[in-house]
Amino acid sequence: MSPQCQNTMEGGDDIQGTQVLHGRSRESTPSDVATSLAPEPASIRAPYQGEDSRVTLLRNFDDKLQEWVAPFFAGKSVEQEGQPDNHITISIEMARFYQLITRGSIQVLEKLQSEKGQLEYDSWKLQSDNQQLQQHSWQLQAESHEMKARIAFLESEYDQLKVKHSALEKKELELERTVACLDKSNSNLREQLDAVERGCMAQGEVTIEMCAERKTETREEEGEGRSRKRQREE
Repeated sequence: MSPQCQNTMEGGDDIQGTQVLHGRSRESTPSDVATSLAPEPASIRAPYQGEDSRVTLLRNFDDKLQEWVAPFFAGKSVEQEGQPDNHITISIEMARFYQLITRGSIQVLEKLQSEKGQLEYDSWKLQSDNQQLQQHSWQLQAESHEMKARIAFLESEYDQLKVKHSALEKKELELERTVACLDKSNSNLREQLDAVERGCMAQGEVTIEMCAERKTETREEEGEGRSRKRQREE
């Protein structure tokens, strides 16, 4: 876009001070102020699906302006030979309308730029969060593998303890049977001991009586022997 038209848009409502008029200088009015349009490059790219309506309107208006200035481009060689130029003019209302469209597009672009920056920040933040989640996931997986290995080790130890417990239960049963046999043998031995004690006591009593009788007999024999000896001496 030409610097003249840019000055017109940058000036806002005060367009009269920056416009280039054709013919003699005169007092400009809002209804017939003219603006000179310089050559523009080829039309901008075609609209895309989901495009903002203000940007689409700007594209259409740009294409229309290209059609308006086409005759001026065709007669440019004649202008260089000294013939009067054939500038295209637009009214102040059209210039203000063009300002409205361009400012709307600028607002859209600024908003898109802001949203792009926010999206880039959100994308960076999401990538950072994703990396943290991946690291946390790897850590959880490592802990899970460690827990599985620990569980497998504990299960192996539990199986070994079950085998040992079963062996101990068998030994306990054997010991209980052995203790029962020993108790029975002890009872038998006690009965035998009691019988022996009773026999010894009975035998002891008989022996004592026999000893007493033997002593009595001995004493009697000794008395008889002494009496016989006396009789012989006499």
